[in-house]
Amino acid sequence: MMNNHMILLCHAVGPIYITLTAAALLSIVSPALNSLSSHGKTRLLSNKCHGNNNHESVSCSLYQRIRNFVLHSNYLSVNKGRFIDFYAVGSIITTITIIFNYLKWSGINTTTITDHKHWLPAYLLLIHLVRRFCECMWVQKSLSTSRMHIAGYLLGVIHYLCLPFVFIPINQELEQKSNSIVESFIVSMGCLYFQYQQHRHHVILGNLRPNKTTSSTGEINSYRIPKGGCIDTNTNRYGNGSR
Repeated sequence: MMNNHMILLCHAVGPIYITLTAAALLSIVSPALNSLSSHGKTRLLSNKCHGNNNHESVSCSLYQRIRNFVLHSNYLSVNKGRFIDFYAVGSIITTITIIFNYLKWSGINTTTITDHKHWLPAYLLLIHLVRRFCECMWVQKSLSTSRMHIAGYLLGVIHYLCLPFVFIPINQELEQKSNSIVESFIVSMGCLYFQYQQHRHHVILGNLRPNKTTSSTGEINSYRIPKGGCIDTNTNRYGNGSR
């Protein structure tokens, strides 16, 4: 019964991801959706009507005032630091699915490395989510003025609620024929290496913002040029080419 419920959840993820993908693509051409999905420096805060630069917002029509409030009001936003909630939710759901898998197979003596190999993507996903959670906790520093819209926040939570079910092996016989242990090992080492590189560069970017504030308003207003790792390679390549 547990297996049937898990398969049903996995199939339900498809329509959800199609909807999320469509919304992400539409945000490219839709200013409203773009405002809902933007965060941090890319989030535009404006309460003025379009084309009325010399008039107060009270001169806006009722529709425009409602639209500005829904899209740009800080009352409908959360601190960008709440990104940590995404990885917390994903880590919890992924851990639960892995535990269910362990309990399901713990009483079967035929469980082998090959059986666990099917869940390797889920294990790697869990490592990624826990790492990102730790980075949000101790590496990345979000300013109090760095915000994201509550709609984008909720969509992010839904994404990480569904994400673990994408990595659940439904047809293990098919996966057993398509992947060998050697291939799985190579893919795992590649994934771990690039996760390390991503963490390394997140630390570099995180160190650009010191813990102490440097302005009269109590916020850091300037950004330094990052150095180190692949950043130096790209900077030298494009910097030399532009001279």
